[in-house]
Amino acid sequence: MVRMGLERIIDEYRRQKAGEQIVEAYRQIPETGTDLNGLDAATTTLIEEEPW
Repeated sequence: MVRMGLERIIDEYRRQKAGEQIVEAYRQIPETGTDLNGLDAATTTLIEEEPW
């Protein structure tokens, strides 16, 4: 049980650090309109291709 608890703590710490790095990267280089252009259309296309 101790091992599982430690693994969970380590996993949570790593996830938190990864999230912080992502946020910091977006702060340093924010998304622009150019970055986001076409994302809605691409997402819609992907969803439409699914064999629901």
